[in-house]
Amino acid sequence: MWTVSHMMTLSPMEKVISYYRASKVADNLNDEDLRCFLEEQLCKEKAGLSEKTIARRLKTKVYVASKVEENPDACSICMAGYKDRDKVASLYYCCHEYHEECIKEWLLKSNLCPMCRALAIIPEDYPCWEADVQLHQAFFLHLQYAI
Repeated sequence: MWTVSHMMTLSPMEKVISYYRASKVADNLNDEDLRCFLEEQLCKEKAGLSEKTIARRLKTKVYVASKVEENPDACSICMAGYKDRDKVASLYYCCHEYHEECIKEWLLKSNLCPMCRALAIIPEDYPCWEADVQLHQAFFLHLQYAI
């Protein structure tokens, strides 16, 4: 299952409406109602998250610096390179990584990745898509290398 933000990243609204029509998800809605529904969903996906949701769903790890790496990876929000033992957070679909505190501040304002605009964290009122996450990650990884 794709989120509206995923589909809007790849296609114009008319194609997204066609997808919903073909998948029989919106048989009971006319085009204008479907457009309004999709715009509401998109606004919901873009909206910031609560601190509680971020704390429960953000995946973090401790960064371990490589001794041979001269130019360490950097956080795209603050532009600072990661240092050994920094807490780094990885987003669900695109797997972009940021300093934990930088992305937490961002997620309070927007639930889209600052780099690629993919949904950053699966909201709590969405179904659990853990089984689909690997598929989406593979797609975004392929998309990153295709650009």
